[in-house]
Amino acid sequence: MLLEVPMENVFDSDEQLIRKKRIQFYSRLGVKVLKGVDYLLPLHREKDIEEMYLMIKPSKNVTSMTKESVADFIHSVYANVYDYKETDLLTKTVTNLPEIVEIEELKV
Repeated sequence: MLLEVPMENVFDSDEQLIRKKRIQFYSRLGVKVLKGVDYLLPLHREKDIEEMYLMIKPSKNVTSMTKESVADFIHSVYANVYDYKETDLLTKTVTNLPEIVEIEELKV
């Protein structure tokens, strides 16, 4: 299961609280963040692009993924969910990925 979860770094305190509660809810369900992934929501208008947490519900004992598998996963989401065919956001998202992407709990 893959989740694109809005970061809690907004100025509106009500929205910030909503986002924190959403993250806490997902965390209680065992959803974890892919550490070091600067995931950009692929919307077609550049001003609407938002950095998100990319979170997954991992199988037991899975604590990391390779850079290549994360990049393939993101590419698939961009192409199949958003029909996003440009490469600019994909390049920005995967260029700085660590070779091994750790999967960990997100503390808010």
